Amino acid sequence: CVLANSAEVSLKVVNPDEIGFSEEKLNNIDKTFNLLIKNKEIPGAVIAISRYGKVGYLKAFGMQDPDKNIKMSTNSIFRIYSMTKPIVSVGAMILNENGDIYLDELLEKYIPTFSKIFVSKLIFENNIGKEVIIEAESKIKLHDLLRHTSGLTYGSFGDSFAKRRLKKSILGKRPLPKSMTSESFVNELIKYPLAFHPGKNWEYSHSTDVLGRVIELVASTSLESFLTDNIFIPLKMKDTGFFVNKKNWNRIAETFKEKEPSLINITEKPLFFKGGHGLVSTVHDYMNFCQMLLDNGNFEDKQLISKKTVEYMTSNHLHSNIKR
Repeated sequence: CVLANSAEVSLKVVNPDEIGFSEEKLNNIDKTFNLLIKNKEIPGAVIAISRYGKVGYLKAFGMQDPDKNIKMSTNSIFRIYSMTKPIVSVGAMILNENGDIYLDELLEKYIPTFSKIFVSKLIFENNIGKEVIIEAESKIKLHDLLRHTSGLTYGSFGDSFAKRRLKKSILGKRPLPKSMTSESFVNELIKYPLAFHPGKNWEYSHSTDVLGRVIELVASTSLESFLTDNIFIPLKMKDTGFFVNKKNWNRIAETFKEKEPSLINITEKPLFFKGGHGLVSTVHDYMNFCQMLLDNGNFEDKQLISKKTVEYMTSNHLHSNIKR
């Protein structure tokens, strides 16, 4: 196993057998990803595997940019989309540890437009499904945003009345308008009924985008600045952010243009720092974040969040009364 650019990784890079890795099974990873690339299912990939706080496998496969014929590097910068969510959630838990927010608080305390919320409900009359809009039975708590039980949804999955309405709205456009901010996003989102009563159903959703806005309001700064000061700098995540500086554009990983929809533009600083899917990062940076969680909130002998907070975050918050 050849470990490329190992000097870029904060964790110590060792021979795989030193931490009990099977060379035969690691070779299966090589075969699998080389076949995916050969069949043009993906242009390339970067894979890193650690154990006991040491990296035993670090490889780049295929092309970083197939159109420009740029090979993938372990230092390539990716749009990490929903891998943004755990980082923003840790940001919220930092505020919770500091006593700036409490998870049982209602969302309306910070965003008053959520004080009166409605739910889209499917009913049947003469075996024909129709929609009725009813007032929500409960309020959205900050805890609901973290565990995706807020009743919010994405318009891109499924075909309920609530989802169809969202899909047809300005929030269903890809990309979103350049002029949109976190404030205008939330103001637009509240116009549409929820898919479920808060606290009753789990559904992957815009919850973390709204959580990002809460962080901004509580911290009196942008989500970008808050994450930079409280997570990226302490964890040495030097290539993580909401856009890529021009000097690093040659490191951006791109997909097959003919196979995928247009990706978010990460060469310009956005007005809206999307808590649900807006970040870019590298395998090295994200490994630092994951290792911090594995080490119970500790990174290089500094405590980012407490062990109790990590234990709480990684426990099951979906009790039997919540539908999935």
